[in-house]
Amino acid sequence: MDLTEALQSLPELKRNVILMVFFLDMTEQETAEVLHKVQSTVHYHKKHSLKLLKNFLVEVDEKTGLSDPL
Repeated sequence: MDLTEALQSLPELKRNVILMVFFLDMTEQETAEVLHKVQSTVHYHKKHSLKLLKNFLVEVDEKTGLSDPL
């Protein structure tokens, strides 16, 4: 459920980039073509989205106290 919430917290473009690249296994170039963007824009949104997702999940983890001490 946390991943679903994290994805829903992203703006639509960033969420679409993540879904296309990681869940539909599309390349950045393929994603760019579908979204009518240049590849560098998709790369930026992918990188920034991953950072946002990580921050969201870390915050949830800290709130619930379920962190895995690795």
